[in-house]
Amino acid sequence: MPIFAGSSAALTLLRELVVWPGRHGELAASLGVRWPRGVLLHGPPGCGKSLVVRTVAAEAGAPCHTVGAADVFGAFAGESERRLRDAFAAAAAAAVASAPTPALLFLDELDALCPRRAPGKEHEARVTAQLLVLMDGGGGALPKGATLLVIGATNRPDAIDPALRRPGRFEREVELPVPEAASRAAILARHACRLPLAPGVNLADIAAGCFGYSGADLAGAWRCCADAARR
Repeated sequence: MPIFAGSSAALTLLRELVVWPGRHGELAASLGVRWPRGVLLHGPPGCGKSLVVRTVAAEAGAPCHTVGAADVFGAFAGESERRLRDAFAAAAAAAVASAPTPALLFLDELDALCPRRAPGKEHEARVTAQLLVLMDGGGGALPKGATLLVIGATNRPDAIDPALRRPGRFEREVELPVPEAASRAAILARHACRLPLAPGVNLADIAAGCFGYSGADLAGAWRCCADAARR
């Protein structure tokens, strides 16, 4: 049964980006193939952006460093940029240690970390500029055979600075949509395997009535039902 029903495209792409550099590194070098530096995952809240990254990292045995806006923003001038540089340095060190398996740097809620630059938002503009420098290799070149993949996640892709969405930065974009009826039924079935169901319960009918529910919404609804059944 699929773990991420409706998210097979994201799983496939991330598996390729994480596994292929180690498995086909020499062939890629001989052909002049350059692996993408970054990938942007976007979709509504609760659709599994963080979970899919953690799962692929665990499957590949790749170290994964997760960074959010709260981890970066500091109260003093230059502190946020330093924290971001430190996060990249730690992820780069992990990439060297794990080579040829890539290391992952997961930037959660990228729209909060690097929103569109605008007058009056100098702090965010400096952080965005620092991220652009780091994505362009300003943190130092990695040794041959080491790979660092930067993954950004956002609920609002149009809210992040457009300079990040170009080749050499977040050049691959993958949408994790709200699951359709068949995917919702598969998610419910995965949760249902933990509890005995009453005769006549039809998960497909329940899924059809949960239009617009994300995976997290379905999990929450199922927990409510399970709690009620235990009382």
